[in-house]
Amino acid sequence: MRRIAELILALVLFIVGGYVSVFRRFPGEGRAGVVLILGAAIVFFVGAYWLWAYFINAKPVLR
Repeated sequence: MRRIAELILALVLFIVGGYVSVFRRFPGEGRAGVVLILGAAIVFFVGAYWLWAYFINAKPVLR
């Protein structure tokens, strides 16, 4: 059950982070928009790492 929860969390992070960093643009927000995009990119890569670790049956370092 814990592995399924980890997979769901990784998928959510991967999808939400990827969507916000790729498809959302915030013109006119200046620094706040840049910080939001960078934060979404970090969330995307954390989700991608957890998915990678899940499928090679390794334990993520960020646990």
